[in-house]
Amino acid sequence: MSVFNGKYERILSVAVYLTLVVMVIWGAVSVFTEIRPFWVDEWRIIYNLKFKTADEIWGDLAFMQQFPRLYLYLIKQYTSQCNYSYTSLRLIPWLVGTCCIICTWLLSVRLYRKPLHRFLFILMLVSCGTFTQYYTEVKQYTMELLLSVFAIFQTIFLLRQSEKQSHILVWLIFCLVAVVCPFFSYTYPIVIAPAFPVLLLQNILNWKRGKAECVTISRLIYQWVPLFLCTFSITLFYMLDASHLSADNHMQEYWMHLMVRHAADLIYVPVHIFHFMAQPGSGFVFWWLFGVSGSVATIAAVKRLVPVLRNKRPVESDLTDIYALLVVVLVVALNIAGALPLGEPRLNAFAVPAISVLLISFMQQIQTQSQTAAIATGVNYLMIAGLAGNIFTTIQASVTGDKYERRMAIYKATGQAIALAKSRNLPILVTPEVAWPYDKTRNYPFDGEIPGDWVLMTWPEYPASGGTVVYAIPDTASIAHYLQQLPESATAVIAGNGLSYREYATIPY
Repeated sequence: MSVFNGKYERILSVAVYLTLVVMVIWGAVSVFTEIRPFWVDEWRIIYNLKFKTADEIWGDLAFMQQFPRLYLYLIKQYTSQCNYSYTSLRLIPWLVGTCCIICTWLLSVRLYRKPLHRFLFILMLVSCGTFTQYYTEVKQYTMELLLSVFAIFQTIFLLRQSEKQSHILVWLIFCLVAVVCPFFSYTYPIVIAPAFPVLLLQNILNWKRGKAECVTISRLIYQWVPLFLCTFSITLFYMLDASHLSADNHMQEYWMHLMVRHAADLIYVPVHIFHFMAQPGSGFVFWWLFGVSGSVATIAAVKRLVPVLRNKRPVESDLTDIYALLVVVLVVALNIAGALPLGEPRLNAFAVPAISVLLISFMQQIQTQSQTAAIATGVNYLMIAGLAGNIFTTIQASVTGDKYERRMAIYKATGQAIALAKSRNLPILVTPEVAWPYDKTRNYPFDGEIPGDWVLMTWPEYPASGGTVVYAIPDTASIAHYLQQLPESATAVIAGNGLSYREYATIPY
């Protein structure tokens, strides 16, 4: 044990911090150099950013997209000032993701004394597939992860008000943040909801134990007013924004296979739960390792917390575990109710911090037993090594391989074609192959595959003001036929398939 806690721990500390620094630097490189082409998930959001007005952003979005509207509105205000450049589109997700890394580190310091547990907590979030993939992408998932971390901060902050009230200015800022948070994430209401029963439980136990100084009017106000303000904001958020998500029948139909529709679907819930627990792990071995250990940790948490509640002596760490357990229970309950898909990592990543809390509590529990302490510590090191390794392999895989090279070639060739068409005021004819390897993807919410026109219009080189006309064509083999259908004013066009473009003179009528 001394070896684990001494020499190896120092080496591990350096390795983890180096990994996090590499992750942040890699994100910066991805933002400020055009080395990561946008892909189908981003194209749909970018199209809405570029071609929906600021007012239209608050209505229905094109291509079956859902995105917290205030967050999307703020992104639009910034990116529109930068002409929707590559860097402007990637900058905000990277900043939010980097804030998430910092907040996760700060939360780990607050939750755990041992560096080993802190490192595991940080890497479980930073290494999960949703974070590594969407760290600099034009989607809302990094914000959802950030707010899920912040929800634990909020819960701990409110629990501590029973012992010592914060300065009034700190508390007012906290209230303001509680009002704002719901407008930036569809999943934030799920991760803040368990704070209500946890706080109520603390109040009841303090009262039953005769700790009158912990349940005074002023302290109850400090604890509950932020949550009531948050509830008001969630209600307003639903009316202005989340109602679009609830009314999106196409979205619900698409994800219905991961929700309980009939009683017979209940047999699949354990499988979905296992996938849900396994999401911090990548690769066959670590996927199974986290799936099994996360599931066992959840069961162990129930077994451990029941006697704690019976004795009415839970400490802050116990209440934090109860919070995390309630997050998991709520997610499963929403899935059974047909309100939340379960098992798709990017849709459930908001629960990774709660899963991490349960897993590390389980590790702490078995490390206190002499028979299993060394094994548990070894598993901790193995998990940390696997999570850190996943970050490096993900970075390497994202900029290597034939698929990446072809996507980059399409990205560069199409950007050059758009620039040429703009300079000469020529229309563009483009095939679905500009969307490769997503050209066979369904063009939501309609039937059929993705056409090339709107995809090309999401390129940074294409002006949001329009001016350059783009036509979708199925192929370039019959180019003469398509040229005949152009307006008489078109004397020449730029046509291509994503990889290659050339200029064609139109055929006279």
